[in-house]
Amino acid sequence: MGRVFVIGLSCLFTLASCTGDQGAQGPSGQDGADGMDGADGADGIDGQGAELGYVGSDTCGTAECHARQYASWTNTGHPYKIVPKQAILDGTGYPEWIRTQIHGEEFAVDADFFDAGQGGAQVLSVNANTFPNGGWDDVSYVIGGYGWKARFIGVDGYIITGSSNTADPDDDDKVQYNPPLEVDAFGSAAYPDVAVSSSTYHTDEMKPYNCGSCHTTGWVPDTDAATDNDLSDNQDGLEGIHGTWEEPGVGCEGCHGPGAGHADNPYEVATQWDASASCSSCHIRADVYEIDTSGGFIRHHEQFEEVIQGKHAALLCTGCHDAHEPVRYGDTYVALDDTADDPNPNFRNVHGVRVECASCHFNQEESYAVWAANYPGMGGVTCEQCHMPHATKSAVKAGTFYGDTSTHLAGINTWVDPVNPDNSLSTTGASPANPYISLDWACGSCHSDEAEADPNTLYDWALTALSDNGGVHGNGPMLLP
Repeated sequence: MGRVFVIGLSCLFTLASCTGDQGAQGPSGQDGADGMDGADGADGIDGQGAELGYVGSDTCGTAECHARQYASWTNTGHPYKIVPKQAILDGTGYPEWIRTQIHGEEFAVDADFFDAGQGGAQVLSVNANTFPNGGWDDVSYVIGGYGWKARFIGVDGYIITGSSNTADPDDDDKVQYNPPLEVDAFGSAAYPDVAVSSSTYHTDEMKPYNCGSCHTTGWVPDTDAATDNDLSDNQDGLEGIHGTWEEPGVGCEGCHGPGAGHADNPYEVATQWDASASCSSCHIRADVYEIDTSGGFIRHHEQFEEVIQGKHAALLCTGCHDAHEPVRYGDTYVALDDTADDPNPNFRNVHGVRVECASCHFNQEESYAVWAANYPGMGGVTCEQCHMPHATKSAVKAGTFYGDTSTHLAGINTWVDPVNPDNSLSTTGASPANPYISLDWACGSCHSDEAEADPNTLYDWALTALSDNGGVHGNGPMLLP
């Protein structure tokens, strides 16, 4: 027992004698595993997003913001897709230069339109009476009127369609107004003179106005207008207008989206803009892969289908166009710059086609000049006259191969023999059209006498001429089918 005590005591003394000052701290060890998640905190205060309302084009056009774009936009056709009657009576319905320089005061859609001797009184009729019988008192809005045609909405909101004459179908009511086509067009070509005229439109039908998705800004359709017995979702409470809009015509927000947030905070809230999506939502008819035709012409507002199926499918619309500048009447608009009749005196007038064909097709331009030197008179022919002929008809035609609107197909197929003139855009004579231009259109728009007399003779002549002197674009003789 004593021995154990002595040994334990000696060990205790030994341990005590080994205890010294504390040494330096060693290196840190590895981090331990993460602990368990704590409880969720209280909800924060809701944030405030950008306002999505509409402010109107006038707000966008203030001097400190987009005054340049606004001023030129007012000279395009976009604002005038639908025009309130009162604006026309006040003299603000259309640009003054359209009335005086383009249509002429006699044919302009203005306050005097239904007076004796004016365009409307000359050609519009309902049952042999001046249309409409009460003049402007029977009208609430005009659809169009800037360019190709004008249709009229009655005081009930329905589009005025007129009635048929069973005894004489040629004497059906003429309710669509077509101003004369003796005005400038795309490129340097002018329309052949076509007198003021009128047309039928959905005769005997009750035609509601449901076109607002492309003719107005901020359109909200009334999808159950026929059954809801509620006029609060009809513009101006008019039964025939099946929807409401924020602004008549295609305004800034028609392409850029609601602008209230941007107007309130322009440096942090951007407007939307997708060039192809904005244009294609209206410049399209139905199936993007079908080009619809009627009466031998491409139907109007099919530019997107034409581009998609043509040779420029990879390009954006804004690659060639400035949507804020006029194309229709663009030549006149530019010519009026710095004159007494300048519609835009604060800014330079610019054509809506901002890129010439030769910007990309410069080799073709040079080779064409060499070829054209051998044919007097051909040197002034533009690319558009052959590659973008007036194969589309919006209102009236100027000839068998001459409508009133340029096609965007561009590609010319010399292998196609002339076909049925009733629909020479299609080898089958039926809709839809082929995605190219045949020689009867490329040449026949100008050489109309030859084309209408014998398309096959025109075809043979054109192939010979285009193959001479190294070929029209320096690519040798044209291949025969």
